[in-house]
Amino acid sequence: MRKGTISDIAQLMEIRAAVTENRLNSPASVCFEDYLWYIQNWRIWIIENNQRLLGFSASNPRDGSIWAVFVDPPSEGLGIGQMLLEQAIADLAREGHSKAHLTTEAGSRAEGFYRHLGWRQTGIAVDGDLVFEKQLDQ
Repeated sequence: MRKGTISDIAQLMEIRAAVTENRLNSPASVCFEDYLWYIQNWRIWIIENNQRLLGFSASNPRDGSIWAVFVDPPSEGLGIGQMLLEQAIADLAREGHSKAHLTTEAGSRAEGFYRHLGWRQTGIAVDGDLVFEKQLDQ
């Protein structure tokens, strides 16, 4: 696992566009500048193999949210998502957040993934996504 760099952004965007669930309604809603902010001001975590990115995650230190946990579809089911999520959560805990939150599509595999890892549904977002929360160890 390593921190992302500006040179990774194109591959990060490819992974984000390749996922089969939690697809962006408007791909332009998450742009190069969004990735750039996390790389320059915070961090994006990457797992790679032979210089191929397998997945990435990022938390948002400003509001305690998980901004991204995405795994390249051919690499799903290998535990990559859980490792990346744990790193993003650890970042928030180190910043003093007592809980993390995220949204995900209802009925998706991601919903089951978060529930399995102890996340608790706390509501429904305006767009219909489920809102989850998890208490953090400090």
